[in-house]
Formats: sequence, structure tokens, C-alpha cells
Amino acid sequence: MFANLTTAARLMLGMGTLVALLLAVAGAGAWGLWATERDLQQSLNVHVRAVQLAQQSRDAMNDVALAMRDMALANGDADRLRAAQGRLEAARARNSVQLDRLRELNLGPEVEALLQQARMARDAYLPLQQRFLDHVEAGRLSEAVDLLKGEMLAPQERYLDAFERLIEGEDEALAAAATAVEERVHGLLVLLGALGALALAAALGVAAWLTRWLLGLLGGEPAQAQAVARRVADCDLRTELALRTGDHASVLASLSQMQQRLREVVLEVRAQAEAVAATSRQIAEATHDLSGRTETQASSLEETAASMEQLTATVRQNAESAAQATHRVEEARQAAEQGGRLMTDVVRRMEAITGSARRIGEITAVIDGIAFQTNILALNAAVEAARAGEAGRGFVVVAGEVRALAQRSAQAAKEIKGLIETSLQEVEAGSALVQQAGVSVGEIVEEVKRISGLIADIAHASREQAEGIDQVGQAVMQLDQVTQQNAALVEETSAACESLHEQAQRLSEMVQRFRLPDGLAAAAPAAHAQPPRSGGRPAAARPARPALARQPGWSALPAGAAA
Repeated sequence: MFANLTTAARLMLGMGTLVALLLAVAGAGAWGLWATERDLQQSLNVHVRAVQLAQQSRDAMNDVALAMRDMALANGDADRLRAAQGRLEAARARNSVQLDRLRELNLGPEVEALLQQARMARDAYLPLQQRFLDHVEAGRLSEAVDLLKGEMLAPQERYLDAFERLIEGEDEALAAAATAVEERVHGLLVLLGALGALALAAALGVAAWLTRWLLGLLGGEPAQAQAVARRVADCDLRTELALRTGDHASVLASLSQMQQRLREVVLEVRAQAEAVAATSRQIAEATHDLSGRTETQASSLEETAASMEQLTATVRQNAESAAQATHRVEEARQAAEQGGRLMTDVVRRMEAITGSARRIGEITAVIDGIAFQTNILALNAAVEAARAGEAGRGFVVVAGEVRALAQRSAQAAKEIKGLIETSLQEVEAGSALVQQAGVSVGEIVEEVKRISGLIADIAHASREQAEGIDQVGQAVMQLDQVTQQNAALVEETSAACESLHEQAQRLSEMVQRFRLPDGLAAAAPAAHAQPPRSGGRPAAARPARPALARQPGWSALPAGAAA
């Protein structure tokens, strides 16, 4: 039952027990004093009052005797006689009243017997007293004196003897009451002494119980717990507490457990702070490396964007050249038709014109193949451009192939132009043979038309290629913007990592304020040491950018375009 009580309840119970014992002792003393005072007061009120009334009754009887003596000695003096008679009546009245009051006290059978004796003596005395008064009134004073000295003495003495005995009995009762009070006071003192000893023993028992319980609750002296708490407050965890055997629930045991747990927490926090500091330092280094890579990538994207602009300009120039070639082929066709009308004089040179026509057919086949390959390479360029954000190296190769095909197309156009000029010269030289060569000239015109269509297709494909390259350039520009934003974010991340590293160092410095036992503090770094982990992957080695050979009519791409 007491095990579930709180500290306040136990202290209140102990103090309440002491207070209850003190109240019990004080109550017993107060009750004994009250009972003694009550009995003493009762004795005083009864016995002393009885003695007073008995003395007054005795005195009243004596006053009656004195008044009767004065009446007998008046010798005819009326005034003296009346005065004595008045005293007699007053004494008789007092005597009657006092006897009635004595009867009302109920003093017990012995006193009641004495009062009965006094009443019987009074009853015997009153007739004699009346005879005395009659003798006095009749003037028979000698007879009155004889009666006073004779018969009246016996009842008077019995009356007085009864009251003397009553007074002696009441005095003895008062003495017995005083003795009883003394005995009661002595018994009360003995009782109070016993209760005081019992209260003292109980107080010592309660004090011993409280002391044992408090020391068991604290596990030792309060000063020891206070010293340990003060050292813990001063961040000193080196104190070793000497606990009693089997003590696991006292305040000192709890302080020891708290101190041990604080040691573990401090060691763990110290190790984690060092780990966080090391990790944040690695992250900062990796972020710095990533920032450099991002800047390099942004620079490469800028170079790629510039190369895309140059390639776009080149493709547009190629499209314009194809348009001009179409216009010139159209002019050649018109010239061929005109030459057909003038070929009547160039029959002898028809074979040469036929050979030139075959050459033109081969060139046309070459141009056709170039156009087809240009279309395929344009598709490849679009695919490689889509991948330019990741690698971008294949785009340079595609661009070189497109440039080579464009150069071959230009060379073929030049050869066509030269052949057309030669054909014109041959037509001029063999205008006489135009009728014989009419069919051949018509075939030449048709071939020129087909070449014109092919060149128009090349021009259209070049325009579409230019539009696609424009879109790729815009995508590269957007990628460059995103890369720059990533670089800014990387810088912010690097700053945050530096701040985290500083905070981890401050945390480690704060934890270093806790003083631990030497063995535990030395074992902590070895127990929590971990090999540093790399904050990021090593930068991959980039291949060397291929050098672009300068060719006539073409601008070399910047070196960073292959990044």
C-alpha cells in the first residue's frame, strides 16, 4: 500500500503521524485536566457548600440559644425582650432555610442520617422552645431559665453534635477529594509521560522510516546527487557514481543512467558531427568539381551554338546556290532549244554533242546520287542534332559529310556548266547539222529539265535542312540556358555545403565541451571512424576534338563544337 504513495504523500503521512501523536498527548492531558477540574469543582461545589451550610445552621442554633438567653435576662425590659425575640425569629428562619438547602444537596446516606438526627433534635427542641417563650411572656423567668439550662440542653447538644459530625465528615470528604485529585494528577502525569515516550518512540520510528526511505529514494546523500547534477550541468561527465548493490531505481541510479546515456549521446553526436563535417566537405568538393564541369559544358554548348549558326548559314548558302543552279539550268535549257533550231550546220559535231550529252547524263546521275545521299545525311544530321545535348560529337562528322556532298554538287554544277558551254560551242559549230541532231537536242533538253527538277529538289531539301538546323540551334540555345541555370544552382549548392560544413564544425566544437572519461573519449574516434566516401563520380576523360580541314568555300567550325 505504501509503495504506491508519492513523496509528498509519504512526507504528509509521516508529519501527520507525528502531529497526531502530539495531538493525542495534548488531548489526553487536556482531558485529564478537564476531568480533574470537573471533579474538584464538583467537590468544592458540594462539600464546601455543605460545610458552609452546616456551619451556618450551627451558628443559627447558637444564635437561637443566645437570643433565648437574652430574653431570659431581659428582666422586664420590653425593648431588650423584643430585640432578642427578633433575633430568635431570624435565627429560626435561617435555620429552616439552611436545613432545606442541605437536604437539596443530596450528600449521601451518612449525611442524610446526620440531617435526620438534626431534624429529630430540632423537632424535640421546638416544643421546649415554645414552652420557654410561654414562660417568658408569662413572666416566669426563673422557670424559663431552668428550662433553658435543663431540658433544652440535650436536644440542642444533639443538634449541634449532628452538625459537628457533618462538618467533620465533609472535611474528610474534601480531604479524600484532594487526595483523589492528587492521585489523578499523578496518574495523568504518568499517562502523559507514557504517551510522551510512546510519541517520542513513534516519532523516532517515523523519522527513521522517512530517513531510510528518502536515502533509499536518493540512493545516497543529497549533497552527492547535487554534486553530480552540478557537474553534469558543467558538461563534466567523468564522475563515476558508487551505487549500492542492486540499486536501479534511486535518484543516484537514475543520474548514473542519465550520465551514461549522455556519454553515449555525446559520443554519437560527436561522431555524427565529424561524419557530417567530412561528408559536407566531400559534397562541397564534389559540387565544386561539378560546377567546373557545368561551366565547361556551358562553354561547349556556346561553341556548339556558334557552330550551328555557321552551319545554318552554310546550308542557306547551299540552298541559294542550288536555286541559282536551277535558274542557270533553265537558261541552259532555253539555250539548248535555241541551239536545236540552229543545229542544222553542226551535223558533223553531233557525235561530240552526243558524247557531251552522255557526260551530262553521268553528271546528272552523280547529282541524283548526291541529292539522295544529302537527304539521308540530312536525316542523320537531325538525329545527331537531337543527341547533341548529351554527346554532340557525331554532329561534326555529319556536318562534314554534308559539306563534302555540297562541294561535289557544286563541282558537278560547274562541270554541267562547262559541258553546257561546250555544247553551245558545238551547237554553234554544228548548226548546219541541226536537223540530224534534232532528236538528240530534244533528248538533251529533256535531260536538262530533269536536272533542273533534281536541282530544285536539292534546293527544297536544303531549305528544309536549314529550318531543321534552326530548330536544333534553338534547342541548343535553350539547353545552354538550362545549363547556365544548373551552374547557378550548383554554385548555390556549393555555398550551402560550405555552410553545412561550418555548422557541423560548430556542432563538433559544442560537443567537445562535454568532458568524458579518458578511456571512453579515446575509444570514441576509433569506434565511429569510417572511410571517407567519394562525393561524386570522377570526371570522364573527354576525347580530343577532331580537327576540321579547311576546304575552299567553307568555314571551319569552332573547336568547341565537338564538345
